[in-house]
Amino acid sequence: MKEELMVLELHFQEGFDGEDIEILVGGRVVARMRLRTRMQTGLAHIEKLMLSNDEAKREVQIAIA
Repeated sequence: MKEELMVLELHFQEGFDGEDIEILVGGRVVARMRLRTRMQTGLAHIEKLMLSNDEAKREVQIAIA
């Protein structure tokens, strides 16, 4: 049986100037990045996560490391 995945798309905007960010799903770190906002667009980063059905039910946290 093929497990369905959910796409979670996070848009980081405005105010980032080199901060290290961690994304946690259910307390587990799933992504790390350093963000800097591009002044022309106001966008720092778009992160797309593929989550299993079980992960999609868990709490998502974004932390400045």
